[in-house]
Amino acid sequence: SLSNNSGEHAQPTVYNGVMYVVNGNWTFAIDVATGRQIWRTPSGHETAALRVAGGGALMRGTATIFEGKLFRQTLDAHVVALDMKTGKQIWKTKYAEWKEGYKGVVAPIIANGVLVSGMGGGDSTTRGFVEGYDPDTGKVHWYLKGPTEQYVASLVYNEKADLLFLTAGFPQHHLLGLRHGHPRPGRGLGGHQAR
Repeated sequence: SLSNNSGEHAQPTVYNGVMYVVNGNWTFAIDVATGRQIWRTPSGHETAALRVAGGGALMRGTATIFEGKLFRQTLDAHVVALDMKTGKQIWKTKYAEWKEGYKGVVAPIIANGVLVSGMGGGDSTTRGFVEGYDPDTGKVHWYLKGPTEQYVASLVYNEKADLLFLTAGFPQHHLLGLRHGHPRPGRGLGGHQAR
């Protein structure tokens, strides 16, 4: 059992014989051959954040893995890095205030060595944004504000073109150019702001 009364909305990530599963409450590592649970780590979100996360304790998107770490968001607006072997938390960075309507249901991705994460909460009239993090420390490298109250639904990176494609609300789609993992000024959602 994946211990989630809200059901499963996220696709698993399979790597080297291990299936990594994220949901609103837990992160799991499961041996693909035997089905045995290797580890289970609670998401650690504040219970009160469920009031903002209208659909309950859910997560959309996959677990993101890179250089021995698993990355995910939590319902109370944090990005978290876990050790892939043990499930122990390496770092946790708050990206917004859940009491203002932000929620963590979006899968982060790696783009040019930078962990890129969007946000959920467009149904709460929050202002959409994307941030780039150091995957080793969780330190924010850059912040890109959206043009309106839109949430970031999905992120796709084209390594060859060094372009990040993101959907932000409905029906807009935006291309964001990256150079060495940083947004290119004048492209995308309206310029970036350093934090």
